[in-house]
Amino acid sequence: MYEEWLVKHHKVYNGLGEKDQRFEIFKDNLGFIDEHNAQNYTYKVGLNKFADMTNDEYRNMYLGTRNDAKGRVMKTKITTGHRYAFNSGDRLPVHVDWRSKGAVAHIKDQGSCGKFVLGFPIIL
Repeated sequence: MYEEWLVKHHKVYNGLGEKDQRFEIFKDNLGFIDEHNAQNYTYKVGLNKFADMTNDEYRNMYLGTRNDAKGRVMKTKITTGHRYAFNSGDRLPVHVDWRSKGAVAHIKDQGSCGKFVLGFPIIL
């Protein structure tokens, strides 16, 4: 499985022992996948190109080094022009696919631009 994953994601390691080290991380992530998917969650996770990275490596490479929560606070003013205002007796749907409503974009790989990428090393 690991060898097939290496080929699929064009992974090549140059450092002495790096392939073995990455294999251990891959196995840990695969264990997480199996454990998570055995639960009754509304979503499943699986292998992607980040499966050979630790959480710290992924965060440092793709989320930047912004550890200060105050630095991530939005500085734009929030308006309420098109917000929903609850009225007593309103019947709301149980589920909403916000993608179909145009409220959120599909998942995409933003590379290392420093913005949040939905893609914890193993989330599909």
